Amino acid sequence: MESKKFLESLERMKKVLSEIESAKEQVEQTVNSYGALQSDLLGYTQALNSVDISLQNLLSVLNSQIENLTANYAVSINSMKSASDLLVAANKEALEKIFSDFKLKTADAIKDFNDKNDS
Repeated sequence: MESKKFLESLERMKKVLSEIESAKEQVEQTVNSYGALQSDLLGYTQALNSVDISLQNLLSVLNSQIENLTANYAVSINSMKSASDLLVAANKEALEKIFSDFKLKTADAIKDFNDKNDS
């Protein structure tokens, strides 16, 4: 009987050892999976950091371009305003001369007309 108990104990120990071995394999698989996942995540993290840096550089370039365009637009607008002011002044001067000439000629014509009607 005693040997039977001993054999049963050995069988239970064998079963427990088999379960321990299975648990050990599962732990090893989990550790290996974690290592692969960590490696993949490191790659993704580095890629995202690279994208972040690229986007920051792009944003910096765009902000610089906006500043340059704003300055160029301001110069262009001021230049157009100056040119417009010159054209307005030239047209005003020409119109004043035309008005003055017209006024003189009509004054002479009105005077001649009044002189003829008075006589």
